[in-house]
Amino acid sequence: MKTQAWKAPAWILFVSRRWFSGGREGLHSQSSRLATLGIAAGTAALVVVMAVMNGLQGGYIDALLQVSSFHARIFEENAGEAAAKPDFPAVERSLASLPGVASILPFRESMVLVSTPDGRVGTLRLMVLPRDFAERDPGFARELGIGDSVFSDGKGIVVGSEAARGLGLRKGDGLSLLLPTASAGEGVGIDRVALGLSATFTSGYWQFDSGLALLREDAFPASLADQPGWRPVLGVKLADRFADASFAVEARARLAAAGYGNLKVESWRDYNRAFFGALGTEKNMMFLLLGLVFLVVAINIHHAMRRIVAMRAEDIAVLRSLGASEGDLAAIFVWNGLSTGIKGAVAGLLVGAFVSVNINDLITIGAGMISLLQTFASRVLPSLPPPSPLDSVFYLQELPVRFELPETILVAFLAMASALVASVSASRELASLKPAEILRYE
Repeated sequence: MKTQAWKAPAWILFVSRRWFSGGREGLHSQSSRLATLGIAAGTAALVVVMAVMNGLQGGYIDALLQVSSFHARIFEENAGEAAAKPDFPAVERSLASLPGVASILPFRESMVLVSTPDGRVGTLRLMVLPRDFAERDPGFARELGIGDSVFSDGKGIVVGSEAARGLGLRKGDGLSLLLPTASAGEGVGIDRVALGLSATFTSGYWQFDSGLALLREDAFPASLADQPGWRPVLGVKLADRFADASFAVEARARLAAAGYGNLKVESWRDYNRAFFGALGTEKNMMFLLLGLVFLVVAINIHHAMRRIVAMRAEDIAVLRSLGASEGDLAAIFVWNGLSTGIKGAVAGLLVGAFVSVNINDLITIGAGMISLLQTFASRVLPSLPPPSPLDSVFYLQELPVRFELPETILVAFLAMASALVASVSASRELASLKPAEILRYE
């Protein structure tokens, strides 16, 4: 019994190779190759799409945390009800001593209207920064590609390159900020502040390049400092952004002990909850849609194996009569499904990784070929428009790629599982075969 149990896997593998790897029934091997190719194509597509999506989303999230939301934001929640105004420099010094704090940047921000001498009007998010903002928060300055020297020309404003282009502004041109004000005595009004354009920046992200402006704090009107829309904010960067929960607990405790219970600590998860939720939904839907490839391949494998069971009925009956159990025969089909899934997953991972790493070169080659075709076609049909470069359409120079190991493992697992489940399901057809009747009539 021990010898028979030991030899069983060997003959199962032998029969599986004979049935599905060639021979007079070439249809079997062709079905296996097509199934392997389908799994490889689905795996490669998922790897490439998820790598590009992770690169785009991850890069934008990193920029968002560096420039907009920070890892934590501390601000006065109920400014009108506070008994005493918080001493933000003292709060900054106190929080800077907490473990894990990398930098703290004080700023003010609000939406403003910008008008130019030629009558153009635009909306910008204005951030009022200290003179040494790049020294206080190097990540902020690095993400925008600027430094303290952008304010070296005096009390000018710095705007994104796309915003400046949309407003028709160049360095040194004048513009006006229209800042709303409100007071109990005078009601609602508008302050007009005349400034010059000191510099522009290009971060590579449309949201910042088209809608962000920076102003040095000594150029900010003192009359607006107490307006509700210009409340001071402390932007905190942590060495580990995922330690925001523990930082929030310690910061709230320290602020409460100092008598600043009206200061709110908001982490980057809460500040960007709606945005991150939308990104997660988009990613899950893309994964689900591309994962349907595995479902289609699994259905094809299932029906192909059911057909093979019917075609191999005589061989199956002979093996049963020689002592093979139903489980042994099912293992023949299961092993083929597993090997198909493994080969398809490995091939798909290799192809997907190669395409992902070299995707920008492949896009350049493809764009060059399309450009040649368009140039040739334009000679035949002069009405065709000239080709457009990639960066003029998508506002990017190249596609970023970022691999996530858990997602890659999940893709490989789904590829193998789809083939394995299909083969297990098809092997159940063996239970309907009656070897005695097959051999009697054959």
